[in-house]
Amino acid sequence: MNYDAIVVGGGIAGLTAAAYIARAGHATLLCEKESTCGGLVNSFERDGFIFDGGIRALENSGVLFPMLKHLGLDVEFVKNHVSIGIEDRVIHINDEDNLLDYQALLSELYPDSRDQVGEITAQIRQIMHYMKVQYGINNPVFLDMKKDRDYMVKVILPWMLKYALTVPKITALNEPVVDFLKHFTQNQSLLDLISQHFFRDTPAFFALSYLTLYLEYHYPLGGTGKFIEKMVTFIESHQGRIITNTEIMKVDPQKRLVTDTQGNTHQYRRLIWAADLKSFYRFIDPQDIADEKVKKAIVERRAVIADKSGNDSVFTMYLEVDLDKSYFASKASEHFFYTPSRAGQSQAGPIPINAERSVIEKWLKEYTS
Repeated sequence: MNYDAIVVGGGIAGLTAAAYIARAGHATLLCEKESTCGGLVNSFERDGFIFDGGIRALENSGVLFPMLKHLGLDVEFVKNHVSIGIEDRVIHINDEDNLLDYQALLSELYPDSRDQVGEITAQIRQIMHYMKVQYGINNPVFLDMKKDRDYMVKVILPWMLKYALTVPKITALNEPVVDFLKHFTQNQSLLDLISQHFFRDTPAFFALSYLTLYLEYHYPLGGTGKFIEKMVTFIESHQGRIITNTEIMKVDPQKRLVTDTQGNTHQYRRLIWAADLKSFYRFIDPQDIADEKVKKAIVERRAVIADKSGNDSVFTMYLEVDLDKSYFASKASEHFFYTPSRAGQSQAGPIPINAERSVIEKWLKEYTS
């Protein structure tokens, strides 16, 4: 069958693309290799409990709620409050002023680094200001130019000037967060505690803005997967087709064809790849492309991403407990980042990747303790 657009990858990016294309009346096919859509946004049920299989909350940041309103989707959310704990100390993040509580917490744990903590929190405050500019409005992509004309004139146009002045400052903070923090302290334990919530090499401007983003956390009632269910229903109600357990193994840009692992082919006018980027370049045979310029670009891009990795890995352990929620509420909020020791994860030493099994097991025991 021929499609106006084929979207590969049923995570939130692919679902969003498919939703808008299908709503516009185009014949749309979404291919997802897993049995369900959602990717890192999913929930599952066991023994009467709902567990989130990926992220634990959704961030609005001027994008999520305007998008849902634009699509006419009704998803019920509750505020997802965040708290941070180190050893027996817990602080709650309810507004930006709680940065002072975070500074006091770190200063108490590391009295010899009090001045360095002050310098770091000053940087965090500045970055939070930058990110408020970036995310402080409803994204204009989702506005109706006729209905929202006043908002465009009174809010968007002044914001564009502030945004233009702020972007270069954000770009200047693009170095990995640990490297950035080392400009202010060499206390490895302190570096560990500040940076441990982020993937390796997360840019400083993103990592250190997180006290602002914590205020944007919201939770769909019934689990993060409820949001995905609404997106899937929306696409199908607009005659979009979703096929799961379907992994694409070949892309032929010349013939505008994709082939899945069962040998089925699908024709497209436009292809949107919202899946693993390395796979995309691996599935294209440059020899099939007549345009030398396009062929050269694909070969070069493939080389650029060859040694790149998408993210670090995450280990998740789920617990079913026979305790009233008040037991947990007395200790922390529903979204709790907890660190059992101020020593920091680096105290376990570097990962002995090529060592004997016994050495690796010893390291894992020290690291997880």
